[in-house]
Amino acid sequence: MDVRTGWMAATRHRNEMNNELDFWQSGHGRAYMQRNAVSAVDVENRARALARILANLSAPPRTVLEVGSGPGGNLLALRRFLPDARLFAVEPNEHARELSALSGAEVYDGHAGAIPAADTTFDLVLTAGVLIHVHPDRLRACMVEVVRVSKRHVVAVEYFAPSCEPVTYYGADRIWRNDFGSIYMSIGLRPVASGLFWKPETGLDNVVWWLLDKPEGWSADELGKEP
Repeated sequence: MDVRTGWMAATRHRNEMNNELDFWQSGHGRAYMQRNAVSAVDVENRARALARILANLSAPPRTVLEVGSGPGGNLLALRRFLPDARLFAVEPNEHARELSALSGAEVYDGHAGAIPAADTTFDLVLTAGVLIHVHPDRLRACMVEVVRVSKRHVVAVEYFAPSCEPVTYYGADRIWRNDFGSIYMSIGLRPVASGLFWKPETGLDNVVWWLLDKPEGWSADELGKEP
C-alpha cells in the first residue's frame, strides 16, 4: 500500500482536546521548543543512540513515523543513517511542525491519541519523551493507536519507573514515568531488545529504550482500548 494513500485514506477523528494537548499547543509548547533548540551535537548524540536501537533489526525500515517530533532532532538524526527511508511525523504544536519539516520529513498535525494514518502504514513507529506526557487515563489507548499504524516495529524512548510515577512540571502533574515496555507487552507486542541510555555516555537524559515487534494479525478492534 502506498504510504501517502494510506495516510490520506485514514478516517479516524482527532480526540477531544485535553489538558496535555492544551499545554503543548500553547505558548508553553513554543517556549519549550525554543529552550530545546536542536544543535549539531544533539543530533549526533541522537543518531548514535537511535542507530544502536535499530541495529537490532534484520533490515532497516523503509518508512518511519515519529509521534510527537518536537523540534525535529530525532528526524534529523534518523536521516543521518537512514538516507533512503521515508520519514513522517505527527506533532500537535504548530511551531514544532515547522521546525520538524526542516528535516525533510512529511509532518502532519496530530498526536498519539489520534494519528491520521491507516492501519499498518509504517514499518516502524517511534516515540521519544512523548508517552511520559500522556495522562494515565489515556495512556493505553494512545499506545494502542501507536501500534495500530505500525506494520512491524515500535520503539519507545522514555523515562522509566516500575509503575506509574507522576512528576510535577510547571505546577501540575504533566509527566508520568512508567514501565512502557510492559504496557506494550500487555497490548500484545513482543520484546526484541531494550536498554539504558546513560547520560555520561550518550549525552542524552537517563532514559530507557524498548524495541518491540508487532505480531502478524494483531488487531486493535479485537484487543479493545481498555485493559
